[in-house]
Amino acid sequence: MKVLNKPQRFLLTLLAIILSFALFVVGILFAEKVPFLTVLGILGLSGVYYFVFRIVKRSPKTEH
Repeated sequence: MKVLNKPQRFLLTLLAIILSFALFVVGILFAEKVPFLTVLGILGLSGVYYFVFRIVKRSPKTEH
């Protein structure tokens, strides 16, 4: 199993933030037409929160 180094982890997390935000936007824009997309929007927003928290938690200034 390959272990990712710090820059690779950061880029992967950044990609996850972008995809989660895209899910959020699609969910919010089309929730009126398809009610299931409301759940997708909530999951997307939760994903953005989780991945941003992960970046902030691993930043050098927050490590002790």
